[in-house]
Amino acid sequence: MANEQILIVEDDFIFAQTVKEYLLSFGYEVTGIVSTGEQAIKKAKQLGPDLIIMDIHLEGDMDGIDAATIIMEKCGIPVVYLTAYADQNFLDRAKQTDPLGYIVKPLQETTLKTTIELAMYKAKKEKKLRQNKTWLTSILQSMGEGVVVFTGNGEIVFCNNGAEEILQTKKHNILGKNIKNLLTIFHHHTHVKVDLTSDCRIFECNKISGENYILDYKEKQIPVDFSIIPVKMVDPTFEGYILALQDITDRKKFGKELQKEIDSAYEMQKSILPENDKVIAGIHLYSFLQPCTFGAGDLYNFFTINDDYAGFYVLDVMGHGIPATITSLILYRLLTPHKKEGELLIKNGKEPYPPSKVLDELNKQFHHEKNNQYFTIIYGLYEIKTGKVKAAGGGHNFPILQKANGDIQIIRTEGSILGFFIDLGLTEVEFTFEKGDRLFLYTDGLIDCLNGNNELFSQKRLISVINEYKSESLKILTSSLESGILRWRGKNQLDDDISFFALEKN
Repeated sequence: MANEQILIVEDDFIFAQTVKEYLLSFGYEVTGIVSTGEQAIKKAKQLGPDLIIMDIHLEGDMDGIDAATIIMEKCGIPVVYLTAYADQNFLDRAKQTDPLGYIVKPLQETTLKTTIELAMYKAKKEKKLRQNKTWLTSILQSMGEGVVVFTGNGEIVFCNNGAEEILQTKKHNILGKNIKNLLTIFHHHTHVKVDLTSDCRIFECNKISGENYILDYKEKQIPVDFSIIPVKMVDPTFEGYILALQDITDRKKFGKELQKEIDSAYEMQKSILPENDKVIAGIHLYSFLQPCTFGAGDLYNFFTINDDYAGFYVLDVMGHGIPATITSLILYRLLTPHKKEGELLIKNGKEPYPPSKVLDELNKQFHHEKNNQYFTIIYGLYEIKTGKVKAAGGGHNFPILQKANGDIQIIRTEGSILGFFIDLGLTEVEFTFEKGDRLFLYTDGLIDCLNGNNELFSQKRLISVINEYKSESLKILTSSLESGILRWRGKNQLDDDISFFALEKN
């Protein structure tokens, strides 16, 4: 309550003094008393109080409702109304200004105190919400990609300058319209359309992106990369999605030369993946990676940090092709204990940092990058002698732990995607990796893979395969899953890279 400032607008001086005395006794600071709407507007601009107590019935050409309307529009300062009687016409007008409360004359101390306390509480919440929206809008406006924000029902509520440039239109031509009726994204090989309003596969995962897609808007067909991100994690009162678009017309013009560079980067990426059928620190490894196009944003690894600890991760960079591949290579260098960049993992070259600390530091580095590359990740720290594991995840699919007796556990590593939000909201989890246990890490391209009937492969089917082959070797399980995914997708073009990384304690 300390230092919260209130301006009183009341043309009855004696009554205004009474209100002031009450407010001072409650611990508030009264910045002034004025008697007209014009004076209220002037003082609101000069003093910027936290709250205004406004008499609805003021003498002069401007009543309290007119003054409150201007103050809210110009200054954004919330208002509590004073009224001697409840005239329906005045109340209907007052509602349009979204006041934080009403105080009915004659004044009662308890009612005044309660109303002001509730108004102050709501004012703080609304101010915080406005700040979050302003912050989010600034981020979206400054992004290099075109950005369109739409509600769960498909109504477009935001469009940045980049989107205006890609669509070659002004935002007023698309705001308020349904995205499904306005534009279409389809795969240029299969011509399968992405249903932006009813395809649950998009809304259940952190992202979906891909090259080889065409944006169709008013008969203009533009090759694009795109991604879709749920935004309710930023504003819990708004359920909607961010559609980020990148025009890749110029990139496709130089396809052949670019392909050579991409092939080189992808070969480099494949060379750093852990070898199959390899044992490190008593952990047997097996995996596969299926890129949906040239290059991949997926990466995984298991490595020793020192004699006591090993580390492992799986990550998924948003997007595909050369940008995602390059970002994954940068992350590989950062997530290694054997180079200078290893300082990210090890404190003073000795003790390893906990997973949540590693992800926070990674997020700080990528949050300030200008390439707008975001990624999901699971990072775990494995204590070799005891088998204890600490893990943290940023926006990634939860790992699956199968105990030696066949029981399945979902390791819930909560947190936001890296590179986008300042606060990841990480929760670090612990579990024991014992002899015969298996740990399975994967990217969303696996469980979101579609078959010919537009059905998701799903986590449920993945667990079913894991259970079916629990008595078989990792090699047989992994190869069976890989061939099963190929049969499942059939002739469908992959929409995302697919990674599967299996660990078993010998």
